[in-house]
Amino acid sequence: MKHLNILLSVLVVVSLFNPNESVPQSKYTGQTIEQILAMPEDSINIGIACLVLAKDAYPNLNINYFDYCLNYMADHIRPLCEGKTDPTVRISVMNTYLYRPGWWNDGITFTYNLDDLDADSSNDQFLNGYIATKHGSCITMSMLHLVLAQRFGWPIRPVRSAKHFYCRYIKKGLKYDNIEATCGGGWIPTWRYARDAGEPKKAIKNGVYERVLTNKEYIAGLLEVNARYFAEKKKDLDRAIYYTRLSLSYDSTNSSAWWNLGELCRKKAIELDSIRYERIQDVKRGYAFLDEYPTRSPMPQPQAVNPDPQPTQVILPDQFIQHGTPDPTQPRQPVSTVFDQFTRNMAPQPPSLLEKPNNPFNQFPVNPNPNVQRQNDEAEMMGQIASVEDSYGKQILELIDLEHKFKKKAKELGIVLKFPKEFFIKQAESIEKFKRTGQY
Repeated sequence: MKHLNILLSVLVVVSLFNPNESVPQSKYTGQTIEQILAMPEDSINIGIACLVLAKDAYPNLNINYFDYCLNYMADHIRPLCEGKTDPTVRISVMNTYLYRPGWWNDGITFTYNLDDLDADSSNDQFLNGYIATKHGSCITMSMLHLVLAQRFGWPIRPVRSAKHFYCRYIKKGLKYDNIEATCGGGWIPTWRYARDAGEPKKAIKNGVYERVLTNKEYIAGLLEVNARYFAEKKKDLDRAIYYTRLSLSYDSTNSSAWWNLGELCRKKAIELDSIRYERIQDVKRGYAFLDEYPTRSPMPQPQAVNPDPQPTQVILPDQFIQHGTPDPTQPRQPVSTVFDQFTRNMAPQPPSLLEKPNNPFNQFPVNPNPNVQRQNDEAEMMGQIASVEDSYGKQILELIDLEHKFKKKAKELGIVLKFPKEFFIKQAESIEKFKRTGQY
């Protein structure tokens, strides 16, 4: 008997470390969403994964605290349905705990946020916001059902509709299998989701809508929420593009992710175009000195003049420079007609241009033509502008091309681009009716 107990103990220990068996992660230990997605499918704890996603919007989020809150709720639901395996009973118990006030939930219930039908608020996008405010969206309300059901081991799985998530209890032959969290957990037939949202038949056939998602596919779909957060609230298109591509790497049937990736490429092209413009302005500001170049007339050519009957003393240009300004106390020296004409036409020059050049063949200074220098500087500036245009222009054109390709892919799979808000309003009204009457 003693040996048998030892053998059983060994078998238990071995089974605990059996790599072929996977159980959901029980505790958050600092994993990133990429590391969670790399886990085996059955090892993923949906609640922890959703809270890790929430850290993008709430960097100081205490994941273990909200994980404790989820366990607290699960511990209060579990005794209400202990030993009951009927799916209808289980769903009813969950709905009662979440949506009907009573001793079982300390009178605290959850409801749909009618003031944010598009789920623009971070509280309506992430699980911790729903737990804290008790108001949510189709994203967070269905999320809580899934998180709690996983902790009970119930086969409730996520389903994606057009711009919407709901749950489905997986059991063969079960008629009322769908669970609409925004409608008090009531049942809505699958065909109605497709009809009300206007889902194309090819989208359903291609697995875009109305099929059960795996844990990884569901988390991949939630990555779109994070991508939206970074694009709209953080203005970080690079992070948004990264998350969308990561999402598609785990679920390539998500046509809305393809479409959103195309939109992000278009916005990135616009962003780069704006950066390109600023870079060009920086180059131009670096050559602002071009406007300070003096405007010169061409060097005049000496003209033939009549000989002066009285010889005059001619002050040559180099002598003029050496002597500087004539002394007013001394008799004024006559200036030749040629030199007088020369000095009248010559605009004032910077000192550097008046220096005598090292030119043994010509005693006159050679003044560089500023127009030539200006042309050289302008050519240099235009070369730098062309380099900026070429660098950013290629990227912009590539992004525009990707936008068209990704949106074409979304249309090929099938996609709903517009969704009637009336659908969500009706769901919220059903919740209020359920609270009052206990019926949908």
